[in-house]
Amino acid sequence: MKTWVIVTAAGKSRRMKVKNKMLISLGGRPVLWWSLRLFSLSPGIDGIVIVGPSQYLKEYMELANSPGIEKIKAVVEGGTNRQESVFNGLRTVPEDVDLVAVHDGARPMLSSFRLERLLAQAEKHGAAILAHPVHDSLKKVKDGIIQDNFSREGIWAAQTPQAFKREILVRAFEKAREDGYRGTDEASLVSRLPYDVHVVLGSLDNIKLTTAEDIAAAKNLILKRARESASKVLTTEESEPLEVAFSKDSP
Repeated sequence: MKTWVIVTAAGKSRRMKVKNKMLISLGGRPVLWWSLRLFSLSPGIDGIVIVGPSQYLKEYMELANSPGIEKIKAVVEGGTNRQESVFNGLRTVPEDVDLVAVHDGARPMLSSFRLERLLAQAEKHGAAILAHPVHDSLKKVKDGIIQDNFSREGIWAAQTPQAFKREILVRAFEKAREDGYRGTDEASLVSRLPYDVHVVLGSLDNIKLTTAEDIAAAKNLILKRARESASKVLTTEESEPLEVAFSKDSP
């Protein structure tokens, strides 16, 4: 089973109020480095495609060639939105690849444990995503006033990676283009085929870096994992190779 991952790193970083959050230092490494390093070490990943904005492709190429980063097959320019960007990356994936995973470069705290579980389910069912149950009460708000209340029962927040058989994902993107449909993520496109997308329990640690507060939370997670690694009291979830213990001095 040959598996490639498309890492999206073409966002505008507007809410972070920086030029490119993928290049912000996190534990002594750029944010994007952490995902690339994890996938480089994973025995379940055979190839990595980075999708980024044209003005940062040079920096991404340099990062792709840095020590500790392997399996990079292409660095391609993104589109005007996430869907176009992922499709640009998907075009570079050879037909002999069986599974394609898509991951937000802004989620640097993914664990190998969750990745392995996701890939196993995608291989078994053809389509799977990481997600986590929503714990908070849900409100529809307009002009600072609650307009409606929703039950959180059965509501899950989607995460990445999301992984699919290559032919399923290609068909989903082609169908969306034919219909002029823009989905919220890859799972929303695959569900339209229709095709059942299976859910694998994600982790609250798998945060998406959107605000400055998220960066602070990620740094705390890095320190926590480094301490756990050093003391050798790892949980099942975090029993990862020492190389990805997320310490400042990791290679």
